[in-house]
Amino acid sequence: MDEDRIAGAGKWIRGSVTELTLRLGKVIDDAVLLHPAFEGKQGKPVINLADSIVTFPIAGGIFGVGHLATILKTLQSVGHIGPWHVGHWVDFTHTAIKIRFNSVVDAQVATRECAH
Repeated sequence: MDEDRIAGAGKWIRGSVTELTLRLGKVIDDAVLLHPAFEGKQGKPVINLADSIVTFPIAGGIFGVGHLATILKTLQSVGHIGPWHVGHWVDFTHTAIKIRFNSVVDAQVATRECAH
């Protein structure tokens, strides 16, 4: 009896998580959250395909990088990209930052989603 209830609860939880993931994925696919972040930027992200490092232009310097991190965390949480690692600023004025991805595909997905 208890085993049946535990198994049923497990199925319900897995179904709920799957449904939430699909809904969040739909929001990202609709690009409602991603468009405003990168509008009006002069440069486009640059991919170094040899080692999956992308240089993202940042409006607002150190105060603007948090929005990029939020977008990347959202993409990672729904499984669109794998883990990513913050690199170094490209200059002392903090106009762009390098992000390292675990694969070239992850770098391309992040670049495409953040370029909207």
